[in-house]
Amino acid sequence: MRFNSNVRLIAVVCLFYLMPITSNLYMLTAWLAPALLLIYMYRERVKQSVPIALAFVSVVMIISNRSVIPGGLVVDSITVLISTVMLIVLLLLNKWVVTQTRHVASLLFFPLLMTSFEYFASYGNAFGTFNSAAYSQLAIRPIAMLASVFGIWGIIFIQYLFASLMSYTFQSGFRDGVRQHKRLLFITVTVLLLVVGGGIVPESGQNQAETIKVTGITPERMKWDDTIQQLFDQWGKTGFYDQLAEQPALIEQINRINEGLFLRTEQELERGSSLISWSEGASIVLEQEEGAFLRRLQSLSAAHGAVLVAGYVRINAPEGAKMDNQVVIIDADSTIIAEYSKFSLVPGEERYFRKGEEAVPVVETAIGKIAAAICFDADFPHRIREAGLQNPDILIIPSSDWESITPYHTEISAFRAIENQMPVLRVTHAGMSAVYDSKGRKVAEMNDLDSDHGKVLTAELPLSDRKHTAYKTIGDLLPLLCGAASLLILTITVAVTIISKVRKARTTF
Repeated sequence: MRFNSNVRLIAVVCLFYLMPITSNLYMLTAWLAPALLLIYMYRERVKQSVPIALAFVSVVMIISNRSVIPGGLVVDSITVLISTVMLIVLLLLNKWVVTQTRHVASLLFFPLLMTSFEYFASYGNAFGTFNSAAYSQLAIRPIAMLASVFGIWGIIFIQYLFASLMSYTFQSGFRDGVRQHKRLLFITVTVLLLVVGGGIVPESGQNQAETIKVTGITPERMKWDDTIQQLFDQWGKTGFYDQLAEQPALIEQINRINEGLFLRTEQELERGSSLISWSEGASIVLEQEEGAFLRRLQSLSAAHGAVLVAGYVRINAPEGAKMDNQVVIIDADSTIIAEYSKFSLVPGEERYFRKGEEAVPVVETAIGKIAAAICFDADFPHRIREAGLQNPDILIIPSSDWESITPYHTEISAFRAIENQMPVLRVTHAGMSAVYDSKGRKVAEMNDLDSDHGKVLTAELPLSDRKHTAYKTIGDLLPLLCGAASLLILTITVAVTIISKVRKARTTF
C-alpha cells in the first residue's frame, strides 16, 4: 500500500515538474512540486528514493526544458542532470538534519538551505536566476512586491517554507499532523502572512504622475534571423570580414534591415517619442561603417531632440576577432554618452561575441537618468541593483528571446523594476516587449512573434519620484543570513550526532 502511494506521489511530482514555465499553472506548481517531492523523500527509503527521484525528475525536467536552454539535447540533458543531482543531495541533507534533530525548529532548515543555495548558485552559472520559481509569482501582487524588500530571495524563502510546512504536516497524516502541531502551524502561517503582508505596503505607495512617450522597435524578424545565422556559419573562416564584400545578397539584406530600422525610428520621432530603443543587436554594422552609422543616429537625435538607445552587432575587421553585441546611448543633443557591450552572454554566444564590461551604464540624459542592460544581464539581480543604487529614472533592456521562453523571460524584468523602484522598457526581438512601471505593473506589451516584419511598441511610461526600496538598502542580506543559519544548524547537528555516538560507545564499553 505504501509502495503504491509513493508511486502515485512521485507521478504527481513529475506531472507538476512537466509544467512549462510559460504556463499560467506554473505559479501554482512552483509551490506544489518541491513540497510533494520533499514529502516523497521523507516517506521513501534512501536506496529507493534517490534513483527513482533522480531518474524520473531528470527525464521530466529535460522534457519540460526542451528549447528553453540553448545548446541542444546534450547540453539540456547535462544541465538538467547536474541541477537534479544537486537538488536530490540537498533534499537528503535536509532529511538527515530533520531526522537527527527531531525538533520543530528543523522546519526552517529546508528554506534556509535552499534559499542560500539558489543565491550562491546564481553566481556560479551562466543563467543567473533565470530558472528561479520566484518569477512565477508576478501575478500575485503581495508576493511579487516582496522583491522590493528582500529581492526575489524573500519569495524563494516562503516558497520553500511552504514546502517544509506541508511535508512536516503530512508526515504523520494530515489530521494527525494538524492536531499535533497546532501551535507550530499557527506560528508559521502567521509568519507567512506577515511576510506576505510586507509586500502590500510598497504596493500601496504613492502613484506615479509624470509620463514620457517611449518607443521600442524590432527589426524584420525573419530577415534578421537568416542574416545572423549566415554570419554565424561563416564566422571564423579565413578572410571572413573581407569576403563579406563579395556577397552582395548578404550585404543587401543587412542594408534592408538597417534601413527599415532607421525609417521606423524617424517615423516614431515625428510622432513625438522622447525615447526610442531598438532591440538587442537589431542593426548589423561592419566595423568600417560604424562611424557613419553612429553619425546617422546622432543626426536623427539632434533633429528631433530625442534620446536614442540603439542595439547593434558590430562585425570587427581583424582576422579572427569576435563580434560585439553593443548598445549605444545618444542624448537629445546628439552626444554619444554611453557605449556598452553585453556582459552576460548566453551559453554558445561566447563563440561569436566578446564579453563586455560588467558594470551596467547609468547616464544623465535630457529626459532623466537612464540605465541600460542587454537581455540576460537582467537575470542577475545584483548587477541591476548596483545600477539601481545610482537611482536611474528608467532601465532599458534591449533583448532577444525565442518562443519557448516568451513571455516568461520578459516578466523577469518586472522584478528588477520592483526591486529598484524604477520603470523598465524591455524591447525584445523574437519575444515579448513590455513597459513596466516602478512597481512592476505592466503598462504595455507587444509580441514580436506576431509578425515577421518587425514591430513597434509605443507607450506612456510613468516615472516615479520615489526611488527607495528596502532591497536597495540591505541588498542580498537575507540569503547570506540564510546561508549562515543553515551552516550553523548543520554544524550543530553534526556535533550533536558525533557527541551522541561517542557517549553511546563509552556506555557500551
